[in-house]
Amino acid sequence: MSWREESAGPGASAAGPLRLHVPGHKGGPGAPPDLLRRWGPAIFADDLTEVPGLDDLHAPEAAIRESQSAAARLLGARQAFYLVQGSTGGLAAMLVAAARTRPGRNRVLVPRYSHRALVTAAVLSGIEPLFGRTVFDAGRPLGLDVAHLRELLARHADECVAVCDLYPTAGGVAGDLAAVAKLAHQYDLPLLVDGAHAALFGLDPRLPRSPLELGADAVVLSAHKTLGSLGQSSLLLLSGCTDDLVPADEVAAALRLLTTTSPSYPLLLSLEAATWHATSPLGRRQLGRAVDAALELRRRLSALATSVSDAPPGWVQDPLRVNVAAMPLAVTGPELASQLREHAGVQVEASDWRTVLVVVGLGDDAATLGGLPEALQALQARSRLAQAPELAVPHGGGWAHRGLLAERARRLSELTAAVFGQASPPAAGVREAWFGPRESVILEAAVGRVSAEALAPYPPGVPVVWPGERLSQPVADLLREVLQAGGAVHGVSKGPGAEYRCQVKADR
Repeated sequence: MSWREESAGPGASAAGPLRLHVPGHKGGPGAPPDLLRRWGPAIFADDLTEVPGLDDLHAPEAAIRESQSAAARLLGARQAFYLVQGSTGGLAAMLVAAARTRPGRNRVLVPRYSHRALVTAAVLSGIEPLFGRTVFDAGRPLGLDVAHLRELLARHADECVAVCDLYPTAGGVAGDLAAVAKLAHQYDLPLLVDGAHAALFGLDPRLPRSPLELGADAVVLSAHKTLGSLGQSSLLLLSGCTDDLVPADEVAAALRLLTTTSPSYPLLLSLEAATWHATSPLGRRQLGRAVDAALELRRRLSALATSVSDAPPGWVQDPLRVNVAAMPLAVTGPELASQLREHAGVQVEASDWRTVLVVVGLGDDAATLGGLPEALQALQARSRLAQAPELAVPHGGGWAHRGLLAERARRLSELTAAVFGQASPPAAGVREAWFGPRESVILEAAVGRVSAEALAPYPPGVPVVWPGERLSQPVADLLREVLQAGGAVHGVSKGPGAEYRCQVKADR
């Protein structure tokens, strides 16, 4: 990690060079004392800027270039780009690069269930989304409908700049990415992949194959989610087989457009260290133990009055993402997540009405995961004792409030499938809706109006409506269900009377 060593000069001392440049903490002496005590001096010593000897992320010629080249070799890529604005910035850069490479085209084919980062790219580039249906199973998103993709490409391939796909979903379901790649390449289109949860794929034979192995031309990996780098650090990898489909210089240009001119060196250092570690013999042994522990966790949970919701036949499940059913324990997913946190000191990754999501990582083994089945068993016993017989019924080996959980889960499943199962194009341009005249209305009054923003429940940050799309009644119903359950929706705010409001395109 040679870029941490600034070149010495006449003003240098044993402690390093005299820092007459930013950042203002000057390597520690100017840091807030509370942070210096909490973090220690090392983080400030590593928090540098683009002075001679430290290279430039936007025009790397030395240490950063060498580090990115090494990361590419380790991860089987033609080229790697370090990202300091999360995977959101990388996804936008991929699409902007694809749009710049294919002037005159104005569409990108994306799954209906896609991260809102693609909205950013569409607003900036003027490219319109063409939605491919997302396949659902009991209200759970699985992946892109390949048959529908084939139909869309047959009609619209000459209008598109790229095909985008999500692999895997946040719940760890991996679709047939090889089939998607084959279809895209038949029409000479690049396959761009949101691989936010796929950074470890391909590093253990029991995990799904990596996106690049399956034919992706460019992929963004959230290294901070699973590789162990610092939050907000990600990787953008280009395939070694298709330079003509995704030119590296166009990606670099898009990153210069979208990325801060003051990148965080601690984030860059963490990307280098995490990539080296995860691909090292020690890292692979750790990963093997983590997979072993995740598989054992599944076996232990199967012995309890709950279950694990894995991918159905025909889809691949990442074993490091365990979706634990909540309703057999007579609670919803958010309620189970809350009880685990408050009564057992267990913080899960996310929850929906049916499940809580547990993410197993490099630092986990059988010992660290052993507390979860014990906690669930204790909650199960407490739940049974607390339920009055006249208010509860047996359900999946546990107890459930009479009809309430089943009805609520059924409704949420139907609404989700109705929203994300559609494939209609936007009612107006994404860019036009974003920049055009708009007005704030209550959510109920927005039905039938064109949205001026992306409305996305968070987590996971997947828009139920894009700018330029007309809000349907199922969309409004789904958003209200999420908000009434205490969830957050990006793009929806509370008005002065505590009513929910959103921005819609102004009628002229």
